[in-house]
Amino acid sequence: MSGISPEDAARAHLRSLLRAAEATEAGLRRRSPSVTQHKLADYRQARSLEAKEAFEAVMKDARDRGAIALDWDRRDDAGSFIRRIELLNAGTLARILGQKLASDRLSEAAEILAPLADRYPVVSQVLERWRQLKKVRGLGPDSAQAFAQAAQTLDFLAAADMSHGDLRLRVASMAIFRSSKRVEALAVPIGVLRLTSLAEEPVQPPELWQEMGLVKDSLPALLAGSVTVVRRLIAARPDEPYVGLAPAAVLGVKPPVERVLSVENLTSFHAEAERLMRDGAGGVLVIYTGGMPSPAWRAMYGRILKSLPPSTQVEHWGDLDEGGMRIAAALAEVCRAHGISLAPSRMSPQDVPARFRVSACVETVSRMVDWARRAGWERLASEISEAKFTAEQEGLDA
Repeated sequence: MSGISPEDAARAHLRSLLRAAEATEAGLRRRSPSVTQHKLADYRQARSLEAKEAFEAVMKDARDRGAIALDWDRRDDAGSFIRRIELLNAGTLARILGQKLASDRLSEAAEILAPLADRYPVVSQVLERWRQLKKVRGLGPDSAQAFAQAAQTLDFLAAADMSHGDLRLRVASMAIFRSSKRVEALAVPIGVLRLTSLAEEPVQPPELWQEMGLVKDSLPALLAGSVTVVRRLIAARPDEPYVGLAPAAVLGVKPPVERVLSVENLTSFHAEAERLMRDGAGGVLVIYTGGMPSPAWRAMYGRILKSLPPSTQVEHWGDLDEGGMRIAAALAEVCRAHGISLAPSRMSPQDVPARFRVSACVETVSRMVDWARRAGWERLASEISEAKFTAEQEGLDA
């Protein structure tokens, strides 16, 4: 029977029958769960009486325990074959197979996740996906406890003061779970809980850790330009072409400052730093965000914004894609807290050469538009809606 034992073949059919029953209960199929003669072809073509009887022994046991009904060609005798298996009791069949019903697993998961629903609206979407017998980023109802631990991690980080520095990932994991690698294992459920909708593009490690302020190794903030940067021990202009400083060490800037530009990608930051050095532009500060900026970086950014003269132009230059719009929205939120309006720099779809344009699906464009609006960029949101493509920052600088 396809290289497996008759007993295993019989149990495989019973598992298939149970899955069909669960799909019927979830409203995903209408027909009554059964295994038909066509699906029993391997058994019905058994080459030995021993194999035939071994298969039937498993089925008869399930029948005698009230889980299934067997329909035979003629009658239940040594010369007859099973031609159809009907489900009678899904719960009994699940116990025979040593499994829990999907509905039972869902009920247990819902009980675990119920306390999280108010704080994390996406939980209701997760439970609905599981009710439809679908997984969420590869995780099913049996992962409910991992989602609860993910929420525990987010609660810990929400209470932590990261204004003067990010937390080391494994140190934080030890503090929360007494296990240095547990938080890393929770990357998927943590990422899901941070979404507002499962339709959003998931954030992958290490970007996820950086956004949350969890680092394996502390990274400096890179700054370039001709502005005096106030630090804990000194106030001086960045070295050319740029300087790397601990975010906590940056306290602000001194006038005159005409323009502050944050840059999402490292290659583009280097290009801008070299351009400033070549052109000798004064009163300009360029800061590398490192992708999605961490809480410590955002705190530094806030201190810089607070120290700016009111006339300073604050801009951001990043990717024209969903991730780029998310980063822009995060920066705009910091700017709004200081009464500053963040403007896009070189991010109009019209500025992107045709060879760098990548067509985007309706869902991606919709999310880009939403994030652009959260950044306060209504005009750019309209342009994105019409353009329907994405582009990386390096293309915008080409």
